[in-house]
Amino acid sequence: GARVFVNPLALIAGTAITAVLIGILVPSLTVGESLAIAGGFGWYSYAPGIITASGHEIAGAISFLHNIFRELLGIALIPFVAKKIGALEAGALPGIAIMDIALPIYVRSTGSEIVAYAFAIGITEEIVTLLATPLIMGM
Repeated sequence: GARVFVNPLALIAGTAITAVLIGILVPSLTVGESLAIAGGFGWYSYAPGIITASGHEIAGAISFLHNIFRELLGIALIPFVAKKIGALEAGALPGIAIMDIALPIYVRSTGSEIVAYAFAIGITEEIVTLLATPLIMGM
């Protein structure tokens, strides 16, 4: 039911809190830039373009690298995290890619009953990225 969206919403809240802390602690980034970077959720073809188009070229480059590394490391770590920590936690790793490119690895590592969670995570993060990134960057 609707409880399938609790995990993605908690993931988004945790990401936002962490991004705010990073924005406060890292002097070369504003809180807004940090939120937009983290809010890309691995979508390296969308978020960096929006950030760069808003005049934040450095933050756009950081976003691109962050999103690439999130997807690649997420895919590499899914089997380990699924085995040692848990299936839902493993689904959080690659971000939006959990519902497409990382899905076969996720299913192999956790079981086919977890597919609904993968799509809930991916769709929720995709909607948040589509709506929040332009708003955060003032577009």
